[in-house]
Amino acid sequence: MVAETTTQTARTLHPSTEAAQAFGSLHAEVRHRIGELEARRDKLAAKVKSLTAEADRLKEAGAQADQVRPMRRKADGAAKAVRQLERELDRLAKYRRIWGFTDAHGNSWFFDRYAGERVIRWIETFCVHKKGQWRGQPLKLARWQRKIILQIFGWKTPDGFRRFSEAWIEIARKNGKSTLAAAIALYLMIGDREPAAEVYSVAGSRDQAALVYNDAYAMVELNPALNEQIDALKYVMSHPRSDSKFVAMGTKNQHGLNPSGAIGDEVHEWKKRDQYEAITTADGARNQPLFVFITTAGYDLETLCGELHLRAMQVARGLVYQPDLYVRIYSLDPGDDWKDEANWPKANPGLAYGAPKMSALQKAFRKAYGRPAEENSFKRLRLNQWTDSVSGWIRKETWDACLQPIDFGRLRGAKVWAGLDMALERDLSALVLLFTPENDLYPGKWIVGSKFWCAGEYARKRETGDNISYPKWIGQGLLVETPGNTVDFDFIEEDIIQTLKHFDVQALGYDKAFAHQMIQHIMKAGIPCVEVPQTITVLAQPTAEFSRKVHAQQLVHGGHEIMNWCIANTEVRHNVNGQYRPLKNAKAARNDGAVAAVNALAPVIHGEAVEESVYKSRGALVI
Repeated sequence: MVAETTTQTARTLHPSTEAAQAFGSLHAEVRHRIGELEARRDKLAAKVKSLTAEADRLKEAGAQADQVRPMRRKADGAAKAVRQLERELDRLAKYRRIWGFTDAHGNSWFFDRYAGERVIRWIETFCVHKKGQWRGQPLKLARWQRKIILQIFGWKTPDGFRRFSEAWIEIARKNGKSTLAAAIALYLMIGDREPAAEVYSVAGSRDQAALVYNDAYAMVELNPALNEQIDALKYVMSHPRSDSKFVAMGTKNQHGLNPSGAIGDEVHEWKKRDQYEAITTADGARNQPLFVFITTAGYDLETLCGELHLRAMQVARGLVYQPDLYVRIYSLDPGDDWKDEANWPKANPGLAYGAPKMSALQKAFRKAYGRPAEENSFKRLRLNQWTDSVSGWIRKETWDACLQPIDFGRLRGAKVWAGLDMALERDLSALVLLFTPENDLYPGKWIVGSKFWCAGEYARKRETGDNISYPKWIGQGLLVETPGNTVDFDFIEEDIIQTLKHFDVQALGYDKAFAHQMIQHIMKAGIPCVEVPQTITVLAQPTAEFSRKVHAQQLVHGGHEIMNWCIANTEVRHNVNGQYRPLKNAKAARNDGAVAAVNALAPVIHGEAVEESVYKSRGALVI
């Protein structure tokens, strides 16, 4: 699917008498100018012919070279003037291909192809590649990039100013959108002939805004023609001759601006709408401001990005009238099979130009396929599909494929990493053991063990809730009943110590919010402990790595019924960067075993450079 303003709008536009009147004077002026230039060209061409003939006659008559040379110079000068006139005539001839329309609301527009091509020529002349083997070489725009520029800069109002003041572009990652954005920003700063232009790179943070700015900075540094004209600093570059500037804008002090242009990068990462409003409401003193927002799809339609996406789709479909908004959305069509490679170019127009490479997309697909959380990220980031922020984690059949009989008695003394997830009041508490691949039972594979506790009085109330039976699990020895109707920390603490004393514990990962006092006692028993903050920064990698090990069948488990249930219950929440962590809310509260497994793996991931002796000498560490 390619949703765009001009394609949809053009279907409703129609040539009209009003349009002809609006643009008649322009065409008449062009025709008059062409006539003047053609007359001058013909006169100069005749002069060239006459001077050349006279020079040839003098040479044949035996004249000296110093007599012939001035005649030749005059002929060459006249020929040069003819070539200049020919170029001007070619330029004016493009105006004869201008489209004039009046829409159903009575607004008139015309398409000036030359204006769009001028921007393309400027970019391909002054902007260069930043990376790889083409670093420093002139930028060659892809066809999809050229089309966007032609339409944004080519459509005009009757007074000659740009029709579009805002552009909304959605496209999958790795298609070169930052390069395109940087080139447009540089053009708006010095190529647009706007006095004292102010162009801003805007994003969810100044560091994000600096990404487009840094691409533009590199183009300036690598091109001597630009480098001589522009003074570039870390976040601000200026063009003294025109008193213009390009700024990577922070999230503070956004008022008092007078922008002539702006680039909004990765809008799906914006947490607030302040930046958008600060830019789009501060353009009153400019004749043709242009704000280009370019992003990959998000996952929450309640955000600013979701709001702007829905507005863009309505405009592109002709449901909402906003003629100054340009829309270009590259994505799969409804009903397209996201697994079919033939559909991927719809969201990745750069595939035809090697950005991205098909092999890179195929690799990302293979990594994601069959893993719900990874599939979610692949669809959103690589296929530009809006997805839910919450997805499943590990499918039942994938988890079941890792089932093996386990004799934990044969693992006494084996190295193990442990993870703990404590209930707040009454529900399940979980301890998960991850035995390292150096074990003798299943060499080369991790072995998962688990233990669960629940307050006895509470457990008896869960006979029918959630289609499960806590009493049945207690009777089967799968769930340990603790005294009372709330979590008995002392009971669980002692049981953990007695369980772990049989193994070589590398570390016990825990969430201090629910187990801080208990952990002090466990450490005194000689068990090293590591605090695992429950943030996505810490949990994203171990969550993804545990899933990867399951899908690669690099671990085995004994089929513990409660652990199976926890894995099946687990949903994960994604952030804008495609990272995810187990979701803890009322719906997914009974995923304690999965959370404990991630807490067990976290010290392995984040603490692998820390010596074992450091854990044991310092006690509880924080990842």
